[in-house]
Amino acid sequence: MNDITILHLSDLHIDKTGTGYSRLLRNLISDIKSEIKHIDDKTMVLVVTGDILHQAPKYKENTKAFDNALKFFNDLYSVIKEKVVGVYITPGNHDKYRSENNQFLVPAYRAIDNECLTSTKKTPKFDENFYKSFWKYHLDTYSKEHGSGYLELTKEIYKIFGLKDKDIKSKTHISETFGVDTLEINSKKYCFVTLNTAWSCIDDNDNRNIIFGDFQLNKLRTQHRDIITQNIETNSPDLTVVIGHHPLNSFRGTEEDKLFTEMISFDGFDANVYLSGHTHDRTVTNWVNNRHSLN
Repeated sequence: MNDITILHLSDLHIDKTGTGYSRLLRNLISDIKSEIKHIDDKTMVLVVTGDILHQAPKYKENTKAFDNALKFFNDLYSVIKEKVVGVYITPGNHDKYRSENNQFLVPAYRAIDNECLTSTKKTPKFDENFYKSFWKYHLDTYSKEHGSGYLELTKEIYKIFGLKDKDIKSKTHISETFGVDTLEINSKKYCFVTLNTAWSCIDDNDNRNIIFGDFQLNKLRTQHRDIITQNIETNSPDLTVVIGHHPLNSFRGTEEDKLFTEMISFDGFDANVYLSGHTHDRTVTNWVNNRHSLN
């Protein structure tokens, strides 16, 4: 399919040292400029799968990294502005400030999840009630006031690429850090499902401990089904892309199974591609059976 180009960036790890972003990232922008010459205008989607910031402390201690990141995206925009038609950003484990609340809550969640797995009832613990009671504390880790400033940073990046305040407020993948959105390019429809895989991170021992949460999956399901219902007369999306920071095998087993099943199900996201980062490696994995394939 030549109708769309996805520029996938991840793990930029922009810090507060120096007078700007690194020479490596300057070279990256130069490489992008040379590679996109033959791409049609308004056919590129920029996808950033987390860790824009490096070891994010509180915003007030990290304003230089915030400014350096904005400089990088302003310079990137100057190179791809005629090409780009959409932007999607998802948070990584380095983009959140590990607050005292977060350091207390996440280990407690993991203990609750272990108890749930060994219980005969296996009642979901991370449901709508969890979302109503606790999600505000996790969003706080991304705010300027109490956290890393990631929420404000990404809103500024979206503005660089042309989104207006009213559009930013209406899109849950920006304000809530996860959500579903669609783009139309050359009369074809593309669906982007943005995940927050990093909300339950706490340390370097997160692998196979990450909780995705039924609250997040259910909200994404509802948004996705609403979009499909709205477009039922004009066909479902031509391509569905799911984006998140962590590879699927970073999740706890039951969480991985639920998310993977949703991605390949015809009644679920029916995804074609999952884009992630975190491992600092370039690997393409293809999963296929007689009904579905997923890259």
